[in-house]
Amino acid sequence: VTGRGAMEYVRNQETLIQQAAMIFKASPGDLLDRIKKLMDEEKKLRQELKQAKLGSKALDPDEMVARAKVLGGIKIVSEKIDNADMPTLLAASDLLLPKIGSGIVALGTADNEKAYFLVRVTKDLTDKYHAGKLVAGISETAGGQGGGKPELGRGGGRPEKLDEALSALERLMAEAAKSP
Repeated sequence: VTGRGAMEYVRNQETLIQQAAMIFKASPGDLLDRIKKLMDEEKKLRQELKQAKLGSKALDPDEMVARAKVLGGIKIVSEKIDNADMPTLLAASDLLLPKIGSGIVALGTADNEKAYFLVRVTKDLTDKYHAGKLVAGISETAGGQGGGKPELGRGGGRPEKLDEALSALERLMAEAAKSP
């Protein structure tokens, strides 16, 4: 771009910078610093929100473990967590695994469009129960798909099937126990 085209391009860029500076309430020279500061604040707020979700009464790991079932000598924590996302489910499972020692954790949540599932199996049980296969069965019950590794599986499905899908865990465990 040369001549008049170059001048028009520069004017358009200057206008964009001025508009951005007005939106971010900063001078054009301070615009990058202001954007960086706002991005840092947003990251900090997201982390605080995540911690608040983990610290809420609904996510009390001790209460969840107290509600755990025992099936064939295996401790099972199967819980629906409201207003969560997959990273929150993973963080919650990280808190639960040490508390159950040996067992299976199955967590689910949903938004308006999709249900999300996470299954964790302690290492001592992976020869009998595969988290990826368990979450695949749970997700299938919810009309979705899932999979993963022996110790960690993730999946999704329809939100209206969340409760039904989580309750399928016991059936899936019984089927897995029968397989060679």
